[in-house]
Order: sequence, then C-alpha cells, then structure tokens
Amino acid sequence: MRFTDPDWQWLDCIEVIEVEGDYEVQTGEVESLAIVLSGTFDILAGGGSWMARGVRTSPHDGKPVALFLPPKTRFALHNGRGGLLLVSSRQPEQPSDTTEATSEKPLLALAGSGKAFDPASGEWKRQEDFPSSPEAILPRRIELTQQGDTVTRHVAPYDYKALSLTVDECILPTDQHITVTAGSIAGYPTERAVYYDTQGTLTIGDTSFSGQGVAPAITPGMTIQANGGPAHLVFAGAGPK
Repeated sequence: MRFTDPDWQWLDCIEVIEVEGDYEVQTGEVESLAIVLSGTFDILAGGGSWMARGVRTSPHDGKPVALFLPPKTRFALHNGRGGLLLVSSRQPEQPSDTTEATSEKPLLALAGSGKAFDPASGEWKRQEDFPSSPEAILPRRIELTQQGDTVTRHVAPYDYKALSLTVDECILPTDQHITVTAGSIAGYPTERAVYYDTQGTLTIGDTSFSGQGVAPAITPGMTIQANGGPAHLVFAGAGPK
C-alpha cells in the first residue's frame, strides 16, 4: 500500500510493506525511515546489521523500532513476519564538488575504524552519526511528549541527523483528540502528512476517515480525533532543515 501526492515537493511517499520471510530493496534518491509496525526481523542496511529487531505484535502494543536509510542504500529484512511503514523524503541539494568534505559527506577514517572526521566541528564521530550512514533507532533513544492522554514518540525529531525528514508516532485513544502543533522551528516542516490506521473513524479537521490511509496535508491548529476506537498515527514532516 503506497501513498503519494502530486502536491508534495519534499515528501516522496509513505508505504505500508507486509513481509513474510525475506524482503529486499534499494532506496532511490531519497532519505527514508522504516518503522517496524509488527513482528521481529534481522535487518541489514548499507553494510550494517541489527539482529532480531522489533518488539511489538501490532502498532498498538509497545514501542517502535526504526531504521534510518540514506539515499541509494540496500535494505533487507530476513527471518521475520510482520509489517513496516516506510516514510521517504527528498533531501536538499548537496554540494556538487565530490572532493569537498562536509558534515553530510565526511572524510572517512582508516578502514574498519567505524569513525569519520566532521569538518564542521573538527571532531571524530561515529560513522553512523552522519546522514550518509544507515542507523537503527531503538526505543531507549526515542523521546516522548504528552498532550492530554496521548503520548507522542519522536522517532526522528528535528535535531536528528536526517537532512529533511522528521517522523513522530502516537496512539490516539478512543474518543480523544490532539491538536497539530506548529513545531519548535519557524518555517519547518514545509510539508506535513499523517498516516493513520484507525479501529473506528478518525476526524481530521472537517473530514472523516476510516481504515488505513494518508491525509496528505496537515497544518498547525488542525484537530485530529479518534471516534469509536483508537487510532495509530505517524506524522511525517519534510523540508530543508
């Protein structure tokens, strides 16, 4: 199940992927975040591996595990059964001079060291700290905020290394509502959408939704309410940081 919108400039797609056994793909000219909705998998991406990741039987049970994927990254899942949500966005244009080292394209250290030099800070950092490297995002790293009875998990917040993408997740309890906030950074995100999977109906602004889908244009001040059952929501924001 793949969702796109012709009005999106920065968001590329939001896709639900059902996996039984093995799954493999190479990302395109986009950066992506894969959230495990259910199941447990051995995850491989860009030379890294994370075994037996995923700790919930459904999006309503437990905390998310996610994986950040830079552009043109081979991504594979093995030995598992369940579902993923893949959120992708286009990155701002990068320097065309491939000899220039930047915080996005760092100078690598000796092979096998696992570290790279960041010319912006003058420090050696873990290679996975740069937006050019895949990285697993585990539950203990995910910050939480609360609005009423609804807890939002900031899987990839604004200050995460992604160059354009932010992703938040929450379970909206039955007959409860939340208000879309403006965010802490003026002018960001340029675009915002929400993936929903509701057990009842969902009211977003003046429109009613049911089942699974994506509302492609979410704006600050908009109210989202779950009616007759809880709703799993994933907010995707994109734009130059």
